[in-house]
Order: sequence, then structure tokens, then C-alpha cells
Amino acid sequence: MPAMSSFTVNDRAATPVAHTFAPRGKEPAPLWGETAVIPDGEKQVTFRGRSTGSGASKRFRSLTRFTSPTVVNETINGVSVPRVVRVQGLSVETTFTGDSTLQERKDCMTLLRNMFVEGGQFDLAITNPEGVW
Repeated sequence: MPAMSSFTVNDRAATPVAHTFAPRGKEPAPLWGETAVIPDGEKQVTFRGRSTGSGASKRFRSLTRFTSPTVVNETINGVSVPRVVRVQGLSVETTFTGDSTLQERKDCMTLLRNMFVEGGQFDLAITNPEGVW
């Protein structure tokens, strides 16, 4: 089981910006956040992993969620106040059987990651947003 630690990822801005996510806590699920002007404006990642069943019916499941609030400064009576106006996000859910091999799990992770390559059909369908035909 990997230990919680900070991690850094780049965005897709014209000049990429590095975003560092630091551990925020483990209850009710491990949570990482990127420091923001206001706590509600933090970009966050959560991870939940569990196993169910036993023997041939054993399943390993995980859910990883990323949320990205948009914060604007609102001026009320001459006072500028930061406020969350919307929250975007993505979720990835995995399910593996108890008899899946390490290589099968690695292949699934890599194939999924590569399906979302920049400019590919899934990337375009999500970022534009538009359907796939």
C-alpha cells in the first residue's frame, strides 16, 4: 500500500503550470489538496479503495475523484471577496477480480491513460464538449 505523499502534475495551459497536491487527511477517504485563496477553492483529489467478496468472487474496487473549483473575486460594497462560482471534475472507477494479474492491472491503467491522449477522440469529446460519431 503506497503511503500518502505530495505529488505535482502539470496542466495543459499554453505555458504549463505545475500544481502541487499535499495530503489533507485520510477520513473519510484519503484527500489531497492544492492550496488556494480560500479553502473551498482548493483543487482536490480523493481516493477510495476497497475489496469485497472472497475466493472466486473477490473484487478490488477503487474510485479516484478530481475536483477543480473556479474562484472569482466578487466586489460587494467596495469589498472584494473570493467566491466559488462552479466546480468541474473527473472520476475514474476501477474494478478488478481477485484473480487478475499484476500485468492485467498495469495494462488496464496504461490503456486507459493512453485513450485520453491530447487530441484523441475522447480528449476532444470531453474538452470541446461534443459527441463521438
